[in-house]
Amino acid sequence: MRDDFLKKLHEKHPFRAGVTLMRAGTMYNWHRDSKRMCGVNMMIWHSGSNCLFADTAPIEGGTFRVYELKYDEGYYYAFNTQVDHCVINLHGDRYMFTLEFDEEIGYERLVSSH
Repeated sequence: MRDDFLKKLHEKHPFRAGVTLMRAGTMYNWHRDSKRMCGVNMMIWHSGSNCLFADTAPIEGGTFRVYELKYDEGYYYAFNTQVDHCVINLHGDRYMFTLEFDEEIGYERLVSSH
C-alpha cells in the first residue's frame, strides 16, 4: 500500500494482487476470463511477448482482425477480460503484476470511477 494509485484503488475496489509467470515458448490461447470481469496489469519483464485482442469471437481456422496491447513496463493498464484475448510468449520468461477485484466490477465501471 505504499503505491498511491493502488492504495486509492483498493479503498474504492478491494482486490488481491500477485505476479504471474509465463514461460518462454508458450501461448495462452484465445479466451475470456471466467472469474473476473476486468483487472489491472503492469508488465514487470518480458523480452518478446504479445497480448492480442480480437474484435469478434475467434473462429478456429478462420481469419479475424486482431489488436495488440503493447505494454510499457512500469505502467498500469486496465484490462477488459471480457473481450477475447490471447498471449503469445516467444522469447524469455514473462512476469506480470496483476490484480483481481474482490467484487464483480466491469471494465467500463472501473475506468469511469477513476
